[in-house]
Amino acid sequence: KAIVAHALLLARNPRTLIQVVGQALSGAETGSGSGSAGRGWPASLTSSLVNATTAALVNAGSVPMCGVVCAVAVGRINAGEGGKEVVLVLDPEEAELPRLAGGGCFAFMFSSLLGGNAAHAGEGLASSLLWTNYTTAAPFDVAELARARELAEKGARQVWLALRESVENMGSSKPFIKMEQQSQLPHSLSSMEVDE
Repeated sequence: KAIVAHALLLARNPRTLIQVVGQALSGAETGSGSGSAGRGWPASLTSSLVNATTAALVNAGSVPMCGVVCAVAVGRINAGEGGKEVVLVLDPEEAELPRLAGGGCFAFMFSSLLGGNAAHAGEGLASSLLWTNYTTAAPFDVAELARARELAEKGARQVWLALRESVENMGSSKPFIKMEQQSQLPHSLSSMEVDE
């Protein structure tokens, strides 16, 4: 709630309840999904729920928002000789979870109201880090956190661009079946006639 609430203009509709329920319906073998309290790696699940909540609010269209919140997971893997080299992984895959030595979820808000940091001028809106739970068992390293944030921002921007493209195509009249694929349809469907 606290992550997405920054993007909502709640004062515009006083005494209105906005309720979004996010639920993981299935988990993976490592327990990174539903029913896995205390096991697995919840950063991927958290970022998925944040992005699903944002998509639901944008799709509703009736909830005033000042920005769009997008989240990604970043994992930390000790690599190299003796594990001294740190490799940051965006959205770690299931097979990489056992090797993680830290990481977390990063949530960013993308908005035209942020102004200031238009470092990605050709890529759209400015962004601001809203929340992170990035942790590691190693001693705290500011440079590592900055690298993780930079990687997460690039990933969150890709999520935002995909969400924007999805919204732009929502009202389009694009056919679900492309013309090239019609030859693969059963004869009864490809030769269907419409009575007027």
